[in-house]
Amino acid sequence: MANKMLIGIIFITLVSLLFFGSVVWINLKMKALKKLENKRVYYSKKILYWFYAITYCVFPIILGLMIGLIVYLNIYKKDEITGLNSYLFTGSYLAYIVFIFVLIIVGTKLYKAMLIVEANESYYFLDNTIIKKKTIIAISNTLKRNYLVISYSSESNLREVYQVKYSWQLKDFFDEK
Repeated sequence: MANKMLIGIIFITLVSLLFFGSVVWINLKMKALKKLENKRVYYSKKILYWFYAITYCVFPIILGLMIGLIVYLNIYKKDEITGLNSYLFTGSYLAYIVFIFVLIIVGTKLYKAMLIVEANESYYFLDNTIIKKKTIIAISNTLKRNYLVISYSSESNLREVYQVKYSWQLKDFFDEK
């Protein structure tokens, strides 16, 4: 059980640091975009609320439960760690790791639409993408309206496509000129 406990602690630490690092990166990018001399700013309130709720409410609670389980098993059940406690710990840390990876994977699809700033005749996105307004060829959506598709020409005159999670407010933001 000591090996399983050590492996679990290592995985929990690595995944927590990965999640914490991505949250810090997103917050730093949001602050940098807010400092621009902006004309207009688009906030997806729904995505922002979910981001803050998961980051500052759900994640600390689940991490605290995992730390509490580790402390409980190490202090109170150190001599009696048997099959059931072993399966409980293994299942809980695997569920924690899967939960964090799902958050990161789903979050990478959604965070691009969380904050968009229009400044200096360009659109600035959280993932360091800058699209100049004069290079935009077309703005459309997919058939099921899952994504907003922005077609623009790059500096080397190639046509590039940028996809953002669709919302009608975002579509209106890009339609206003």
